[in-house]
Amino acid sequence: MDVWDNERFGRVTFENAFQGSEISSVHGYHIFEDITALYPQFQTDLMLSTGYGRVIRYGDFIDTFMPRLRNEYTEHFDYGDIALPIYPFMRMTNSLADNDKSVLIIAESNGLLQSTFLSLGFANLDMIYLIYEVTPDWLWYVLENNDYDYVIMVVSDVVLAQQSMEAFEQDRLFLGHPPY
Repeated sequence: MDVWDNERFGRVTFENAFQGSEISSVHGYHIFEDITALYPQFQTDLMLSTGYGRVIRYGDFIDTFMPRLRNEYTEHFDYGDIALPIYPFMRMTNSLADNDKSVLIIAESNGLLQSTFLSLGFANLDMIYLIYEVTPDWLWYVLENNDYDYVIMVVSDVVLAQQSMEAFEQDRLFLGHPPY
């Protein structure tokens, strides 16, 4: 099964419905954009849990990652309606994956949405969210205690371009030193 086949995804378009996360920085609370939500039309069975093992959601893709899509009265989407909740560590388990691969994604906010779709291709997908002063502890713990087939770094070039070399050590992108 090719989970990445574009034809295997349904689409729902909402006009003047999306409110991105960055707009609040400039107080643009009444600025909305069109958004098309994609969702798999093939059978899925996913579980989303925190690094502490607490199950947050489970079910098919829509139930797990964008439950508001099932509400026929939905008129507006916030960024959080189509992305992972913000925790330093999230685990996505795909019981219908056609492989037993385990993947770690290390990402800033761009990865919150990308991880939802990447979870369709692997049996286990973990995500470490780059949060200032939290990431180093989680990162080294997760790497020491899990055997990943792949580790993927998802960091927007915009985030990198806005930082100076001096700022990285104090910034959320500084991953810390390995424990001794």
